Amino acid sequence: MPGVSSKSKNMNMNASASQGSSGDDAGRYVRASTSPSHVRASTSGDVKLRGQLKRARHLSAEAQSAAFQVDAWLATGASGSLETETPTEQTWRIKQDEIANAVPISQTAKANFKLVLPELGPYRANFTHDGTHLLLTGKLGHVALIKWTLAAPPVCELQLRETVRDACMLHNERYFAVAQKEYAFIYDNRGIELHRLNHHVAPSALAFLRNHFLLASSGPRGSLVYQDTSTGAVVAQHRSELGPSPLLAHNPWNAVLAMGHNGGAVTMWTPNLSTPAATVFCHPSPVRCVAFDNDGKYMATSSTDGQVKVWDVRKLTPMHAYAVPAPPTSLAISQRGMLAVTFSRRVQVWNDALSTKASAPYMNHTVEAGRVENLAFCPYEDVLGVGHAAGYSNMLVPGCGEPNYDAFVDNPNATKRQRREAEVHQLLDKLSPEMITLDPDAVCAVRPDAAEFAAENMRRREELEKDRKAQQKEKDDAKTKMKGKKKPTRRWRKKQLNVVDEKKVLRRQEQRRAREAEESKAAVDVPMALRRLV
Repeated sequence: MPGVSSKSKNMNMNASASQGSSGDDAGRYVRASTSPSHVRASTSGDVKLRGQLKRARHLSAEAQSAAFQVDAWLATGASGSLETETPTEQTWRIKQDEIANAVPISQTAKANFKLVLPELGPYRANFTHDGTHLLLTGKLGHVALIKWTLAAPPVCELQLRETVRDACMLHNERYFAVAQKEYAFIYDNRGIELHRLNHHVAPSALAFLRNHFLLASSGPRGSLVYQDTSTGAVVAQHRSELGPSPLLAHNPWNAVLAMGHNGGAVTMWTPNLSTPAATVFCHPSPVRCVAFDNDGKYMATSSTDGQVKVWDVRKLTPMHAYAVPAPPTSLAISQRGMLAVTFSRRVQVWNDALSTKASAPYMNHTVEAGRVENLAFCPYEDVLGVGHAAGYSNMLVPGCGEPNYDAFVDNPNATKRQRREAEVHQLLDKLSPEMITLDPDAVCAVRPDAAEFAAENMRRREELEKDRKAQQKEKDDAKTKMKGKKKPTRRWRKKQLNVVDEKKVLRRQEQRRAREAEESKAAVDVPMALRRLV
């Protein structure tokens, strides 16, 4: 991650010092008090004046020190990127070895971080919200919590000796949940089993809503269970009625969960609705992967037909699609909006592929051994975690991580006391499950009175009806007057005259027989000599 040049730092420091001295009354007082060379605190006979001068010089020193640290306070770091020397070169041709040789030593250690575990895979990777810890889970029961940024042994390591389908970190690095063969379990960072969640039966996927302290899991029959990890209460249990769904994606913008189904649909769920809040038919074939960006504006889906589609979550409409040679097995979106797609042993990263359609991949990487199972971007780092059948490895992706972090949200350098205080603040700021909606801005709106709401709806309906009648009248006035022979009913009757059906034939026969009977009756009354004239 590139830093700020010394020239820009000097310019920022000079600007900050000038702003502090000119826009602040205290700064003007400090300069006015300390600028005369003959005014000295030690030679002044007034005790009060001597104390004021001493305090003014102390404030001036603090202001100068703060001006030098303004760059660190404002966190003016910029994200990096890959750039080629000539326009004909492509960034996706650059190999990981070339990137590792060009980055600093600290980043080289992150690029070389890999674990070879061929017997217990395939592995899935999951990072904490601050990016300091990595949770690895093997399908055959191997679970490891690692502080991967340091060259240290694992924080804890478990061998559960049963199938592990998924795992996720909870509100901090001290707790994590594992979806095992029969139930979901919660462990701490010492590897001790804390809880067995009996309502999460045979879970296939897990997701944790950090701001609501809700752990959600999808079952084999399309069930969705929400459970509060702070109180242990089961908040909601839903049934999708669309079959089993091994996919569960969390939208960080509105805390809505998305489930992918074999019919090609993606359903969006909230704990306060027993039916899907929205259903999007994304593909004609089964959905394999679903991922949301950090702002929650875009959703990426993939299916067995090899299509990767990008959707606008606000309007639930497709934007563009990408084609890959094989069905994707995992999707991931970074903090800076990069889209990672994996199929077989290959990993592709697309830059600026959400809001606009990219013409070529940003990076391309092939795993040495094993089929790729899972992708996960590390927060606040230019690292993409790749879990595959032979273990785990890192992939350096310049520019994918956010270079500046907010210490009140995620602090990778937090001390033990700061972590405890942050946990207390998270519990105090916990949101209610009823606040989860498709449009989170609607929560801040004021609910109108029922009578006023009904009157407003009546007024709107009357206005719409009035406008409709006015438009119809204008249309009728502009329409050309037609005679009766051009009426639609008359035209229809004329067409029906040419249609011959069974009823019409029978009616004609009856009319002919009646006419012949009348003719024969009239012929009987006429004398023989006059019958030829009838």
